[in-house]
Amino acid sequence: MYRDGKQHFALGQSLARNGKAFVSATVFSTVALMLHRGLSAHTEAVEQRAADLDRRAPMLGVLRYRRLMEVCNRNKVILIAEGRYAVVELAFLVKLASLPSG
Repeated sequence: MYRDGKQHFALGQSLARNGKAFVSATVFSTVALMLHRGLSAHTEAVEQRAADLDRRAPMLGVLRYRRLMEVCNRNKVILIAEGRYAVVELAFLVKLASLPSG
């Protein structure tokens, strides 16, 4: 059992030396690289949007706090039932209620 658990830790070496193993390793590497680049692009876009919002917002005080709360709570609703409450996004509420969204 120890050998079975340890044998897959050699990721730097190929498990097999045939055509299918080569294609599999190439596809895996390509997909991993595409996912990494997509995540990097998404992270940069989010940081850019945050910087844009920061430039539009007042520098200090209550106005900046209110603007930040408005941006953070956009598209959210409060559901209250039987003494309990929940804050959910509007899209999730539409999905729960099985309403057509468009």
